[in-house]
Amino acid sequence: MADDNGSAGISSTHSTPLVLNSGPHLFIDDYLVAQSSNLTYTLHHPTRSAAPIIGGISTPDKCAQPYFTVIYDEGMKRYRIWYGIASEQRSDVGYLESTDGKNWVRPPRVVMVMNGYGPSIIDEGPRYSHPATRFKLAYWAQLDSVRYTESRAIGMCVAFSSDGINWTQYSANPVLPDLWQYSPEVDPLHIGDPRWKQTAGDIVDVTWDPLRQRYLACVKSYTQPPTEFGPVSRTYEYGRRLVSQTTSKDFVHWTTPRRIIVPDEQDEGETEFYGMAPKPRGDLLIGFLRVLRDDVEDGIGYTVLATSRDGETWVRQREPFLDRNPEPGTWDHGMAWIGECITVGDEEFLYYGGYAKGHKFYSDRSIGLSTLRKNGFVSRDAGSQLGRLRTPPVLIAAKKMTVNAKVDGELRVRLLDRAGKPYRGFTWQDCAPIRGDATAHPVIWQSSLAELHGKLVQLEFGLRKAQLYSFELYN
Repeated sequence: MADDNGSAGISSTHSTPLVLNSGPHLFIDDYLVAQSSNLTYTLHHPTRSAAPIIGGISTPDKCAQPYFTVIYDEGMKRYRIWYGIASEQRSDVGYLESTDGKNWVRPPRVVMVMNGYGPSIIDEGPRYSHPATRFKLAYWAQLDSVRYTESRAIGMCVAFSSDGINWTQYSANPVLPDLWQYSPEVDPLHIGDPRWKQTAGDIVDVTWDPLRQRYLACVKSYTQPPTEFGPVSRTYEYGRRLVSQTTSKDFVHWTTPRRIIVPDEQDEGETEFYGMAPKPRGDLLIGFLRVLRDDVEDGIGYTVLATSRDGETWVRQREPFLDRNPEPGTWDHGMAWIGECITVGDEEFLYYGGYAKGHKFYSDRSIGLSTLRKNGFVSRDAGSQLGRLRTPPVLIAAKKMTVNAKVDGELRVRLLDRAGKPYRGFTWQDCAPIRGDATAHPVIWQSSLAELHGKLVQLEFGLRKAQLYSFELYN
C-alpha cells in the first residue's frame, strides 16, 4: 500500500456528516463514494433456474400470476410461499412450504379467495405486539361483479392473519381505489381525467421501511394523457404502465399514490414498467423493477435494479440485472421478473416470475429461483494496479467491521480524519491484509474501532486484484 503521510482533504457532497448504522453498506450507487481511482463498476447477474420451482396453470401448482411472497419462518423452520393460484375469476392465494426454499411440499392450498392479483405479504415476526395481525397482506382485487371500468369497489386491498393461513380481509376494502372511472378508456374523448395519474393499479408490492418506520407499497399506475410519454402500449391503447409509491403507518390508511418510475428519452421503443418489488438492505432501498417491452416480439420483460436513499427518490439502472433467458423454448424466454429477495447464508435467493412466451400468454406463467452472492449486486473491481475507494466523512458507533470481497491479491482499510490524515492505529500498515473470498472478512487494526466513536471518519479501501462488494458494521 502507499505511504501514510496523508493526502489532500476532500469536500463531501453531503451537507452534514453521514451516520452509518450497524448493518450492511453496499456500493450499488455512489452515495458512499467520495473518491475512487483505478476501480471499475461491475453489475453482477444472478444464476437462473434450469426449471421453474412452481409450475403454471397446466401443472398441479396452478400458478396463474407470478406475483408472490417468499419468507423464511424461523419458528416453523420452513420457507413459505404465497402466490397467485388459478381460480374461476383471476386468481386466489395459493400456499406451499419448503425446507430448503427450492423443493416444495405439494399439493398447494388455497388460503384466501381474492378475485384479483397478488399477494404481497409482510411478516412482523413472532414477537410482534399484535399477534392477530402479525402477517399483513396487500393485493389488488375487484369486489363486485360489474365490468372493471364500471366498478367502484376495485383497487388495493389488505388482509391480516396470525399464522399466514387464516386470513381476515379488511372490512373497508379497497384501501386505495383503482380509479378506472377516470381512465381514458371510459372517457368518450379518450383523454382521461388527471385523477387517473393517482390510480392504484393491479400490481402491488409492499415492504416495511425500517429507517422511516412506515410501510411502503409500489403500485402499477398509468400515463395521463395516454401519449404523455410518446406512443401508447401495443397491449393497452390508452397509455403506458408506470410505477407509483404510497406509504402508510398502519397498513390501512395510505397516501395518494405518487409516481416514482416513468419513461424518459434514454428509453428505447415503448418502454413500460410492470411494478417494482422494494426491499430494504441496510440504509438502502433496493427496487427490483420489472421492465416491459410489449413492442418487441410477443412482449418481453426483464428486471433492472433501482435504488433509493431517502425513500422518496428512486434512480433506476438501464442494464438488465436479470434478463430473460436467451434460449428459445425455455420456460423463462419471454419474461424474467423478480418479485422476492431473501438472504440465505452467503447467498441471495431471488425468486422471479418467468413466462415462456410473451406478456399476454396466460398458460405458461411460472416461478423460478435465481441465486447471487450475498449483497453481491455490484462490486468495485481493481486489477494489478492499486485501486482506492474513499467514503465521505461519516460517524460510526461500531465495535467491529467486516468486508464482503473476493481478493486474489490484497485488500486493506485505513481510517482517516476529515483532512485525510490517517488516525493512529488505523493506517495501511496497522490493518491486517485481507485475502481470499468471503462475504464477511474481519477487518483488524492495531487499535479498536470503538476508539473512534464520535469522531468524523473517512474509510478508505485499498485493493489489488480484488472485487469489493460491501462492508458491514456491528455494534
